[in-house]
Amino acid sequence: MASIREQVVRALFELLRDGLTAGGRRSDVQRNRDRAQKVAAHGDVIVRDGLPGDPEISMSPRKYFYSHEIPIEVAFDAADKEGGLDALLSRIGGLIKDDPTLGGLCICIEPTAPNVDVIDTNGATGARWADFSVIANYVTDWPL
Repeated sequence: MASIREQVVRALFELLRDGLTAGGRRSDVQRNRDRAQKVAAHGDVIVRDGLPGDPEISMSPRKYFYSHEIPIEVAFDAADKEGGLDALLSRIGGLIKDDPTLGGLCICIEPTAPNVDVIDTNGATGARWADFSVIANYVTDWPL
Protein backbone atom coordinates (compact mmCIF):
# COMPACT_ATOMS: atom_id res chain seq x y z
CA MET A 1 0.00 0.00 0.00
CA ALA A 2 1.26 3.49 -0.84
CA SER A 3 2.27 5.89 1.92
CA ILE A 4 -0.15 8.62 3.02
CA ARG A 5 2.25 11.11 1.40
CA GLU A 6 1.96 9.36 -1.97
CA GLN A 7 -1.79 8.85 -1.62
CA VAL A 8 -2.28 12.58 -0.98
CA VAL A 9 -0.17 13.73 -3.95
CA ARG A 10 -1.80 11.13 -6.22
CA ALA A 11 -5.29 12.12 -5.05
CA LEU A 12 -4.60 15.81 -5.75
CA PHE A 13 -3.20 14.96 -9.18
CA GLU A 14 -6.24 12.78 -9.99
CA LEU A 15 -8.64 15.47 -8.73
CA LEU A 16 -7.08 18.03 -11.07
CA ARG A 17 -6.65 15.60 -13.99
CA ASP A 18 -10.24 14.34 -13.82
CA GLY A 19 -11.74 17.78 -13.22
CA LEU A 20 -9.73 19.63 -15.86
CA THR A 21 -9.95 17.06 -18.65
CA ALA A 22 -13.74 16.66 -18.50
CA GLY A 23 -15.96 18.44 -21.00
CA GLY A 24 -14.92 20.64 -23.88
CA ARG A 25 -12.06 22.55 -22.23
CA ARG A 26 -9.48 19.82 -21.76
CA SER A 27 -6.30 20.97 -20.05
CA ASP A 28 -3.19 18.79 -20.10
CA VAL A 29 -2.52 17.70 -16.50
CA GLN A 30 0.74 15.87 -15.75
CA ARG A 31 2.77 14.92 -12.71
CA ASN A 32 6.48 15.76 -12.25
CA ARG A 33 7.21 16.46 -15.91
CA ASP A 34 9.33 19.17 -17.47
CA ARG A 35 7.58 22.21 -18.83
CA ALA A 36 6.28 21.49 -22.31
CA GLN A 37 7.69 23.20 -25.38
CA LYS A 38 4.14 23.93 -26.52
CA VAL A 39 1.27 24.70 -24.15
CA ALA A 40 -1.96 22.75 -24.73
CA ALA A 41 -4.90 24.68 -26.20
CA HIS A 42 -6.72 24.87 -22.85
CA GLY A 43 -3.66 25.08 -20.64
CA ASP A 44 -1.05 22.91 -18.97
CA VAL A 45 -1.01 21.92 -15.32
CA ILE A 46 1.99 20.25 -13.68
CA VAL A 47 1.67 18.75 -10.20
CA ARG A 48 4.99 18.25 -8.41
CA ASP A 49 5.52 15.93 -5.43
CA GLY A 50 6.80 18.75 -3.23
CA LEU A 51 8.16 18.56 0.28
CA PRO A 52 6.27 17.25 3.28
CA GLY A 53 8.57 19.24 5.57
CA ASP A 54 9.26 18.50 9.21
CA PRO A 55 6.26 17.08 11.02
CA GLU A 56 4.87 17.93 14.39
CA ILE A 57 4.96 14.74 16.45
CA SER A 58 2.64 13.60 19.20
CA MET A 59 4.07 10.92 21.46
CA SER A 60 1.11 8.91 22.70
CA PRO A 61 -0.10 7.59 20.42
CA ARG A 62 2.80 8.41 18.10
CA LYS A 63 1.44 10.47 15.17
CA TYR A 64 3.13 12.70 12.59
CA PHE A 65 1.26 15.86 11.52
CA TYR A 66 2.43 17.17 8.15
CA SER A 67 1.78 20.40 6.25
CA HIS A 68 2.94 19.12 2.88
CA GLU A 69 3.62 21.82 0.29
CA ILE A 70 2.68 20.48 -3.18
CA PRO A 71 3.82 22.82 -6.00
CA ILE A 72 1.49 23.36 -8.97
CA GLU A 73 2.55 25.04 -12.22
CA VAL A 74 -0.11 26.29 -14.61
CA ALA A 75 0.36 27.67 -18.14
CA PHE A 76 -1.94 29.24 -20.69
CA ASP A 77 -1.02 30.40 -24.18
CA ALA A 78 -3.91 31.64 -26.32
CA ALA A 79 -5.27 34.95 -27.55
CA ASP A 80 -6.45 36.02 -24.08
CA LYS A 81 -3.57 34.70 -21.97
CA GLU A 82 -4.48 36.63 -18.83
CA GLY A 83 -8.18 35.77 -18.94
CA GLY A 84 -7.52 32.15 -19.87
CA LEU A 85 -4.99 31.67 -17.08
CA ASP A 86 -7.34 33.30 -14.58
CA ALA A 87 -10.20 31.04 -15.70
CA LEU A 88 -7.98 27.95 -15.38
CA LEU A 89 -6.84 28.99 -11.89
CA SER A 90 -10.49 29.56 -10.93
CA ARG A 91 -11.41 26.07 -12.15
CA ILE A 92 -8.57 24.59 -10.07
CA GLY A 93 -9.73 26.59 -7.05
CA GLY A 94 -13.27 25.29 -7.50
CA LEU A 95 -12.08 21.68 -7.62
CA ILE A 96 -10.07 22.13 -4.42
CA LYS A 97 -12.95 23.91 -2.70
CA ASP A 98 -15.35 21.08 -3.63
CA ASP A 99 -13.09 18.38 -2.10
CA PRO A 100 -11.07 20.03 0.68
CA THR A 101 -10.09 16.72 2.34
CA LEU A 102 -9.24 14.76 -0.84
CA GLY A 103 -11.86 12.17 -0.03
CA GLY A 104 -10.91 12.03 3.65
CA LEU A 105 -7.12 11.57 3.19
CA CYS A 106 -6.32 15.02 4.63
CA ILE A 107 -7.46 17.22 7.43
CA CYS A 108 -7.66 19.90 4.74
CA ILE A 109 -5.98 21.22 1.61
CA GLU A 110 -5.59 24.90 0.84
CA PRO A 111 -4.00 26.71 -2.11
CA THR A 112 -1.59 29.60 -1.72
CA ALA A 113 -1.90 32.72 -3.87
CA PRO A 114 -0.41 32.28 -7.36
CA ASN A 115 2.74 33.95 -8.61
CA VAL A 116 1.99 34.92 -12.23
CA ASP A 117 4.57 35.70 -14.91
CA VAL A 118 5.21 35.57 -18.65
CA ILE A 119 7.92 33.01 -19.29
CA ASP A 120 9.74 32.01 -22.46
CA THR A 121 10.80 28.42 -21.93
CA ASN A 122 11.81 25.78 -24.46
CA GLY A 123 9.77 27.29 -27.25
CA ALA A 124 6.70 28.24 -25.19
CA THR A 125 7.27 31.88 -26.13
CA GLY A 126 5.21 34.33 -24.18
CA ALA A 127 3.11 31.74 -22.39
CA ARG A 128 1.49 33.01 -19.21
CA TRP A 129 2.61 30.86 -16.27
CA ALA A 130 1.47 30.79 -12.66
CA ASP A 131 2.89 28.77 -9.84
CA PHE A 132 1.40 28.20 -6.44
CA SER A 133 1.31 25.48 -3.82
CA VAL A 134 -1.42 23.41 -2.30
CA ILE A 135 -0.79 22.87 1.40
CA ALA A 136 -2.05 19.43 2.40
CA ASN A 137 -2.43 18.88 6.14
CA TYR A 138 -2.52 15.21 7.08
CA VAL A 139 -1.65 12.77 9.83
CA THR A 140 0.23 9.50 9.62
CA ASP A 141 1.61 7.03 12.13
CA TRP A 142 4.91 6.55 10.26
CA PRO A 143 7.07 9.13 8.47
CA LEU A 144 7.93 6.85 5.55
